[in-house]
Amino acid sequence: MKSAQPDILLIEDDLGVRDGLADLLSVVAPVVPVDSWRKALAHVEHEKVGLVVTDYRMREAAGESELLAAVRARRVPVILCTGAHPSEMQQALAQFRPDQLFAKPFEVDAMLDAAQRLYRR
Repeated sequence: MKSAQPDILLIEDDLGVRDGLADLLSVVAPVVPVDSWRKALAHVEHEKVGLVVTDYRMREAAGESELLAAVRARRVPVILCTGAHPSEMQQALAQFRPDQLFAKPFEVDAMLDAAQRLYRR
């Protein structure tokens, strides 16, 4: 039986990063790790989500705009993580309009603090 507690949706296509972040974020709430925008969109459309933590650059670009629209419509907070060059940061901010932005590599404690602050029960 699924918990009534909203999930943290973790969108990251790098398995090592995804696993590490899932472990970290699991102290805040149940984490659903996915490796594509399409899988994330399917989850947002059918489950209660209290926070989205996403990578900026994904190998598969399909579904990104649909996911962002669904997340915004549901007013779900977003933490954006990026290894993008500083010159691309403004584009990332304009596109995602995140509640929190982290440049990779980031401090684990800062990520945990942001997740605890932004997560909506």
